[in-house]
Amino acid sequence: MEPLLTAKEMREADRLTIEEFGISGLVLMENAGLAVVDEVEIHLEENPDDFILILCGKGNNGGDGMVAARHLANQGIPISVALIGQSDALKGDARIQYDILQKMKVPVHEIQTLEELEPFSDADCIVDALLGTGIFGPVTGLMGEVIEWINQSGARVIAVDLPSGIQSDTGACAGNCVLADVTVTMAALKRGLAFHPGRDLAGEIVIADISMPDTVFDSFPPAMWLVELEDVQDMLPLRFPNGHKGTYGKIAVLAGSRGMTGAASLVSQATLRAGAGLTILGIPESLNPILETQCAEVMTRPFVETSAGSLSMKALPEIEKLIEWADILILGPGLSMDPDTGELVRHLVQFVELPLVIDADGLNHLAGHVALLKARKSPTILTPHCGELARLLGDSPDTVCNDRLTALDRIVDQTDCVCVLKGSPTLIKGPDDPTYVNSTGNDGLATAGAGDVLTGIIGGFLAQNVDAIEAAIASVYVHGDAADLFASEFSERGLIAGDLLDLLPEILFMIETAE
Repeated sequence: MEPLLTAKEMREADRLTIEEFGISGLVLMENAGLAVVDEVEIHLEENPDDFILILCGKGNNGGDGMVAARHLANQGIPISVALIGQSDALKGDARIQYDILQKMKVPVHEIQTLEELEPFSDADCIVDALLGTGIFGPVTGLMGEVIEWINQSGARVIAVDLPSGIQSDTGACAGNCVLADVTVTMAALKRGLAFHPGRDLAGEIVIADISMPDTVFDSFPPAMWLVELEDVQDMLPLRFPNGHKGTYGKIAVLAGSRGMTGAASLVSQATLRAGAGLTILGIPESLNPILETQCAEVMTRPFVETSAGSLSMKALPEIEKLIEWADILILGPGLSMDPDTGELVRHLVQFVELPLVIDADGLNHLAGHVALLKARKSPTILTPHCGELARLLGDSPDTVCNDRLTALDRIVDQTDCVCVLKGSPTLIKGPDDPTYVNSTGNDGLATAGAGDVLTGIIGGFLAQNVDAIEAAIASVYVHGDAADLFASEFSERGLIAGDLLDLLPEILFMIETAE
């Protein structure tokens, strides 16, 4: 996994590198500038006659740009260096780099007005070394105008550490923000490169080795990590040459209601596509003929239903027999909001001792009753989107969507459950765990039933003895990777949940065999 650092964590890593390891800030800046040079040289391999403009701010980000300028100038590459502001404001290592350029007689043009950039409007490639990680509000004034000038230039843009204007900790863009083709980020990923719109504005992301020791992070483990392919390969369920159906888990699914047979079908089939051995789908009795036809490989169990065609509390004795057979329970997709069904959901959450995956209406019926989740002793995984999480927390959807990290922390604190907060990107967190950020998926997943497939994958992995947090992490990655595979062959538009089911065997094979 790659750590996702806040600006504060990055400053602490810098401090420890300098003070505890004796690697000076000038060495770190030198290596950062050399990493930028590498990307410029890649650009020049295909465009050898291009003119390079390096735009520098007054901080260390600008110092990185000036290091790059020095090396490029030494190679005889045609460059111009422009400092936004006055050189008198430069301090520390950035001032040292500026003074070196002066002694080398590399001109650094001090820009006080936007019009002073006009002589550089023919730049083919622009290095954005303006702001980096140190801003926390909208970029206005001359700097904002320069950013807009960059975006309108038509030049290829290489951003240093972060595209200027992006909020390092959130990825937010409050004012003008650079749209980069490549972002060279130093030592480790910044959170703003994993969240929209920062993720979109960064272009290709390159993590530069600037000689910061890996052990720097041992003294303050980062609170957020980006999930990568190699991590998921280690989390997938084991398969055995002598395995049988019972080896790979028995799953009870309670799902579906009148008009919501699709949710029940998708979630139960996904459990088997994820490798589970046996799945029994418990449904309202009137839906049994439909779902027996839709789900050939899934066993169905019809139960007493309400007048609205949803599972009834009267079915509890028969449902308890199903639960005695099962290794895990999946609860919620398409159950409906019938009050009688809600009573059944809350009873099961309170008294069932199996590992439990709760989604959709199962979550909605727990609004105002999250204490039932806190009291559970067995592993429990919640899979809400922002609206469902808002109902659990008693907040508005906007409040949750605007600060998903805080909302995720709150629900985990209140329930002691593993929570998968669906969205872009999907976030996963359990009690006493850092936050895990998924790196796969696209907006093709914004389609009915995609969440039901995810819930089924989670249940399938959980039934195969994967730890709850790892089952959640791996399932989200696999689910998103299937959507990415579909988009690579067709497009994001047109993806339906059934496509994810069909692609699961292929994507699991690709993940298992990737090198």
